[in-house]
Amino acid sequence: MSEQMVTIPAPSGKAARVQQGQKITVVNTHGSQVVDTWAFSAEDTAEWMSMEHSRAYYMKLRPEVGDTLVTNGRRPILSLVEDTSGGDTSGGRTTRSSRPATTRGTPC
Repeated sequence: MSEQMVTIPAPSGKAARVQQGQKITVVNTHGSQVVDTWAFSAEDTAEWMSMEHSRAYYMKLRPEVGDTLVTNGRRPILSLVEDTSGGDTSGGRTTRSSRPATTRGTPC
């Protein structure tokens, strides 16, 4: 598989199709804010990576290298092969209502 770089300027999002066995790298080039990352099943977009189901699957609050992330259907979808951020997965994704009032109006 050829290597491809997808740049996602803040504050926006991008989608990229990933094949089974393909490795992706998410890099935050500015600041220290965690990047919200989503994964959906190619066969059924109603099935997505679920941190709630993943924590129950690997029986701890934070994934570690080697852990498998699972979907809301409890099927493996991603594996964590490296973590340089130490990001917190317990708070859920960033939403307009979860940001402080001083940042509202500017998408994360």
